[in-house]
Amino acid sequence: MDFEDNKNFVDYLKSDQFAKDFREQVEKDTWEQGLPMYYMEGNWIIEHWKDGRKNKIKEVKHGT
Repeated sequence: MDFEDNKNFVDYLKSDQFAKDFREQVEKDTWEQGLPMYYMEGNWIIEHWKDGRKNKIKEVKHGT
């Protein structure tokens, strides 16, 4: 990949379009399969279902 291609790729990663595309793919791979999303929120691992339910799974303490 040459510098110009890399610059365009980095610009895409910073764009609103990337955020939209990424979110759509995550929803397709989780909620559309009947699965929850998992992500960090503060110090907590969150299980988030399509119907809006959110469960705190585990608190992650720094340095442990």
